Amino acid sequence: MTVLSPKPAAALSPNALVALAWARQGFPVFPCRSGLEPGGKPKTPIGRWQNETTTDEATILRWWSLWPNALVGLRPLGLVVIDCDRAKREGANDGVVAWTELGLRHGFDGVSAMSVDTPSGGEHHYFRQPSGLLLGNSTGALPRGIDVRGNTEGYVIAPGSVMPDGRAYRYRSGPDLLRSAPVSALPELPPAAVGLIRSKATLSPVDTNITRLPDPVRPPPPLPKSWADLDLTNVRIWTGESVWEADDCQSMDERRGRALLTCCADELAAVQPGGRGQKAHAISYRVGRWVGSGAIAYPEALQALVRACERNGLSQKDGAARVQTAVARALTRGAQKPVPLPPLSSDLSPLLEGQSLLGQEVDPLEIEPDAPECASRADTRWRTWGDAPAAPREMLVKGVLPRRGVAQLVAAQFTGKSALALRLAAHIASGEPFFGSKVSATGGTLWFAFEAEDEMQPRLEALRCEGLIGSTAPVAWIADDLVALLSPEGEQRFRVDVAEGRNRLARAFDVPLRLIVIDTAAASAGWTDENSNAEGQRYMCILSDIAKEFDCLVLCIDHLGKAGAERGTRGSSAKDGAADARLMLTTESGTLMLTLDKLRGGKKGPVGAFRLRSIQLGLDEDGDPQEAVIAEPLGVSSKMRKPPGAGELRILDAVEELKKGGATIAREALRAAYLAKGGNPESFRRDLRKAEAAGFLELKDAEANE
Repeated sequence: MTVLSPKPAAALSPNALVALAWARQGFPVFPCRSGLEPGGKPKTPIGRWQNETTTDEATILRWWSLWPNALVGLRPLGLVVIDCDRAKREGANDGVVAWTELGLRHGFDGVSAMSVDTPSGGEHHYFRQPSGLLLGNSTGALPRGIDVRGNTEGYVIAPGSVMPDGRAYRYRSGPDLLRSAPVSALPELPPAAVGLIRSKATLSPVDTNITRLPDPVRPPPPLPKSWADLDLTNVRIWTGESVWEADDCQSMDERRGRALLTCCADELAAVQPGGRGQKAHAISYRVGRWVGSGAIAYPEALQALVRACERNGLSQKDGAARVQTAVARALTRGAQKPVPLPPLSSDLSPLLEGQSLLGQEVDPLEIEPDAPECASRADTRWRTWGDAPAAPREMLVKGVLPRRGVAQLVAAQFTGKSALALRLAAHIASGEPFFGSKVSATGGTLWFAFEAEDEMQPRLEALRCEGLIGSTAPVAWIADDLVALLSPEGEQRFRVDVAEGRNRLARAFDVPLRLIVIDTAAASAGWTDENSNAEGQRYMCILSDIAKEFDCLVLCIDHLGKAGAERGTRGSSAKDGAADARLMLTTESGTLMLTLDKLRGGKKGPVGAFRLRSIQLGLDEDGDPQEAVIAEPLGVSSKMRKPPGAGELRILDAVEELKKGGATIAREALRAAYLAKGGNPESFRRDLRKAEAAGFLELKDAEANE
């Protein structure tokens, strides 16, 4: 069976490519923690780096296959790196400003070397070691906020390394060692700086309390008027993956997309205070529309635009996390209204100036707060008594699940929650009724397998064997490199994963995203206190935001609390209160009952009964059978109030057996099959009528002629 895979096994992570690129230039590398690897703080080495740095590609590939997100540690042989940190609090030293001030005071150019911007807003400046000296890590008389990394004693995170949240160490200016510039092209560390480092004197209090200076005013770059104004042969954008060049692009369309992204990022970086936030939203929304059409990759767009906000000072003003979230949301909004790249013969001016082109619509959030359109927008958002009635709520499964929002599937352990959710995904893909309820919106499903990933492919194969899905199905799952949603970078990483998965479904099957399944709440949240209502509410708010942004339903698989179905899910009660719908699984006499326990604006009640059935998929290498479990519905009627009894199950088993034989199911054949399964001859008619009355069987299936 052809199955969607979130990441090909042979694909190399961006940081693996960076490590290989530096090794090929002769610089020994080693892996450093990105924050996702256990055992230490971010940016600390994994293992004994002093003895393990290497340029051997096989070793590098093995390292990054174990830790694909690891940052690239670089041993600066023959170099000295000036590490300038930004002030972390008001009144603290700003190393970037201090280094610039020292250069002005002592008459040297501190930024003519290879300069790299760090994710925190700091800078790395790469110089050659001074003649006749070998500087290590000593800072000497340099002010606080400036560190030194030299030769064999220290290491730095290599330019091109990408953090899990998309921020990166980005080359900015000077000789580029990664692009084959020789070390000899770098200037030596200026003698005045060498003297400060070797000096044991301390600077005056004025020198050690240098505050950050305002960023210089940059003139906005001219907007291109046509494709001829863009350089499509040497595309370089601020994505953090500095090994990418035009030759790495798979097609001319990819080059065009990156060229437009570069242009938009430069435009945003040049915006001055007094409109930066609105401009960031407008440009991000514009780029998002190309992301939605597949012309630009979402991670590239996010990294480039966030970097532009760092360059124009918006991230420093409003906070990096807040700006990154705003850019991501604008990209997502734009991606929901995709447009293709304009033809090579078209005029780019209207497109890049945000005007209407190719049927583009202006995002409502781009309207100025004091614009005349604001009044009409407010009139459409507010409703008063006497207005036309609102449209009925859209449903994904009629009477059971809403079209968008957050739903829960709750049961005790080992009761078939995942098998039932996967069957739901199959029905949403095919449009077949789910327990007799109409599937109102068909499409694809993204499955976040925080646990039990190994069960996904066998269960899909079992559904195929039963004819519920074809040889392919719009169901994609991901299990690699997942981050807890409540972790600092969790929400943003989750949003990126959803965007990539949605685009994958659109490209492979041309279907919209309808359902996101999270398996399970306990494994995905990363609780510090599972009973905390604050954490529970935040977790549900994240899921609700995702459902709104991607216009889909998020189904969270969860466990029952110790008190059972009467008390809801395990842990915080805030989860139950925030859910738009909740499906509850209970077990009676070996049969599972699915009940709608909550539906905003709807009625509670039974949905259907089912049982778990093993499907044999084949034999393993030892000749033992390979099996997978599916959820098999038993009844779909609103008259049903309890699971079927033993006699009714014999009737149902007999019907299924006769259907497989292809025979017409007559009364006598059904009776014979019922008796063969241990049924009582005197109970046949009663069990048949009970099965029909409870909704588990329609008499037309049994040809029940008297």
